[in-house]
Amino acid sequence: MKGNFEKIAIITNPTKSKAKEVVNQLVNFLLSHKKHVFVDFVTYNFLNNKLKPKVFLVEGFPKQGQVDLVFILGGDGTLLNAARYLITLKVPIVGINVGNLGFLVEITTDNMEKEILKIFEGKYILERRPTLKVFHYRNKGLIGKHYCINEVVIRRDSLSRMINLKIYFNNDFITNLRGDGIIIASPTGSTAYNLSAGGSLIYPDLPVCILTPICPFTLSNRPLILPLLEDKYLKVEYNSSHEMAKLIFDGQEGVEIRYEDEIKIRRSEYDLLLLRKPEEDFFKRLREKLKWG
Repeated sequence: MKGNFEKIAIITNPTKSKAKEVVNQLVNFLLSHKKHVFVDFVTYNFLNNKLKPKVFLVEGFPKQGQVDLVFILGGDGTLLNAARYLITLKVPIVGINVGNLGFLVEITTDNMEKEILKIFEGKYILERRPTLKVFHYRNKGLIGKHYCINEVVIRRDSLSRMINLKIYFNNDFITNLRGDGIIIASPTGSTAYNLSAGGSLIYPDLPVCILTPICPFTLSNRPLILPLLEDKYLKVEYNSSHEMAKLIFDGQEGVEIRYEDEIKIRRSEYDLLLLRKPEEDFFKRLREKLKWG
């Protein structure tokens, strides 16, 4: 992808031990290449006094049209949390790994400057990944709308028994599911909770989602792959009148579900835009991260 990036945002996970050192190195490097650097309050507070006057401070996340590239310092969790808000900017995201296992973060700190130069030289490729848009209805009225990068999960509360879910694709009935819940994962999310629950891996840019039951009562309830489209919905009706349940977004935010609530999921109008090394294909990443032979 052409590397004409002049306005660059940085978002930092402050809990990472190397964050302060890395963010100062990154900002200094970007400024030395005549880039305009935008930072949030967390990142700003990590900067030394010489760098603070040279950056633009933004409240929260950057706004539409404000930047054309975002660096995220952290691990996959940091990137997921930020990306649910950043996807509306329609700009590429690059993760710099100061965390642990990373399927999404692309650059390590020991080769950071070298790899960023490759980005500026247009040597990285742009990968578009479909994301999820979730609508929560109660008494036929919309009470919540959410974007998810990895997955949306409907699951029983900690002290509840099995829950009952009625599942449709558009108006076509699929099944009544009894169990601990269900995971609806994007291709990106197929390597996360979905994989741990026995779901299949999905190539990152395929326009599909996967439904993976969590501890189903009927053992023949197996993961199911469906089209992920903007004009067709997956619908889940919550049919447990005496059990508590949660609707959880990317494992980071959640709301309560009540009897007869409806959840509709479709493809979001915003894709996750990631810059990738051309040599780092999906299968190489699986071999490295999952220890395949």
